[in-house]
Amino acid sequence: MNSMRHVNIELWEAYVRAEYWVGFPQDRILLHVGENAEGLARIAPMPFGYEISWAYLTAWNPGSVPHMEFVNRGRQEELELSLRGSGYGVLPGFSRDPTGQWPDEEGLLAFGLGWEHALTLGRKFGQNAILAGLGEGRVQLLRC
Repeated sequence: MNSMRHVNIELWEAYVRAEYWVGFPQDRILLHVGENAEGLARIAPMPFGYEISWAYLTAWNPGSVPHMEFVNRGRQEELELSLRGSGYGVLPGFSRDPTGQWPDEEGLLAFGLGWEHALTLGRKFGQNAILAGLGEGRVQLLRC
């Protein structure tokens, strides 16, 4: 079971400082915890307003324990199929540690996904935390 009591402060700080890139190579935006999600409306695959909830999730490296790439990709495909199958608008993404201590991880930003459901999915895929927001408001890091 992943809970915050098992996540040390250095790991949580790594989540906070990470760069979360969302969109396609020709049009991406950068999300940072604690900053506004500027540009999200421009790249949204659906009508988007300030009240639309969204969440950024990954299935890579459950519990922040490195797994082999093919395992991570399989889990990520399962997450994507679950989100798309439920009708959510989804954009690809990846997270990057600017210090280079952690490898890049693929992620997905799902529009219209309620935070409780997003946290449930995060827990299902063994994650310690997810990103969430409303419209282009402040990016929040939520503990799973």
